[in-house]
Amino acid sequence: MLKTQMIKLKILALLSAGVLWAAPAWGADSAKGQALADTHCVRCHGAKVGDTSPNPKAPVLASFQAKWPLTYLEEALAEGIVTGHDNDMPTFSFTAEEIDNLFAYLDSLGAD
Repeated sequence: MLKTQMIKLKILALLSAGVLWAAPAWGADSAKGQALADTHCVRCHGAKVGDTSPNPKAPVLASFQAKWPLTYLEEALAEGIVTGHDNDMPTFSFTAEEIDNLFAYLDSLGAD
């Protein structure tokens, strides 16, 4: 429980500091990011606004930028993302290029 509270405090601090998301790196490839999400994420997370997640505990990918600063997720994705609560989410670890591509894809989900 304490770990979850610490994560929420860090996110709140970043939100209050105005760090809402990380811009994708120059040259990041959202198509490669989508392929990565299709391989690792969408089996549990819905992708776009209005989608329903196959796992009701898993938020839709398009909502990530509103829920967490992507800069906070960057470190977790690089070191092996582990959720702060009990669920069935597997641990993933991505390269810097994969993270940039994934963020480019997540950024594209918010575009109309």
